[in-house]
Amino acid sequence: MQALELVEALRETLAGMIDVFLSVQNQRLNEVMKVLTVIATLFIPLTFIASIYGMNFKHMPELEWRWGYAYALGLMAATAIGMLTYFRRKGWW
Repeated sequence: MQALELVEALRETLAGMIDVFLSVQNQRLNEVMKVLTVIATLFIPLTFIASIYGMNFKHMPELEWRWGYAYALGLMAATAIGMLTYFRRKGWW
């Protein structure tokens, strides 16, 4: 009878340890997913800006500017920095 109770207690302990292990693994996965989501969120507007400036329009004022290319890169950098600042203030990253 004591051996049966000991086996049952060890089984419950093992089940608890497995639950803790799975919880830790799940938390690690959530942290990785959070970082990947922030990175993807940063690149969505940058891709949009690059795609607009990569099109062959005739009537875009920025194409005639001397600093049009620098303006597009500056806009991308400002967008990325602004989003990173927002994410840090919210505690998302």
